[in-house]
Amino acid sequence: MTRNTALSSTDPGQYLTQRLVDALIREDVAGCQSDSQAVGVDSVPGSPGAPATWLRWTLAQGILWLPVNPATFMQRWQWSGDPLIWQSADQAGSVSEVNHYEQVLACLTADEHDDSGGAVGGLCR
Repeated sequence: MTRNTALSSTDPGQYLTQRLVDALIREDVAGCQSDSQAVGVDSVPGSPGAPATWLRWTLAQGILWLPVNPATFMQRWQWSGDPLIWQSADQAGSVSEVNHYEQVLACLTADEHDDSGGAVGGLCR
């Protein structure tokens, strides 16, 4: 996986993805920060190589792995810009890269009808 360290002002999708992922972390949407475990890169499926720290966010339909760096303002972690990784619960050995806000929302929408009331409900309504 390659690291996307600079956000391009000409790529609104990348900018929106950065804003969405950071908001999920900062606002602790569906336990994104409080219910996640900070783990080292060696624990992440697919051996991404970077960054050193990831949040392991367990949702009803799978695990969303968020690559993060320490933040200094308003939140403990911020998205590194590297692709997130989705590990579906029903396809345990299968992982896929998530690098666009629509894909991030799709991972959360897969969780929308669980008993907790949905990961996206309050964010997207």
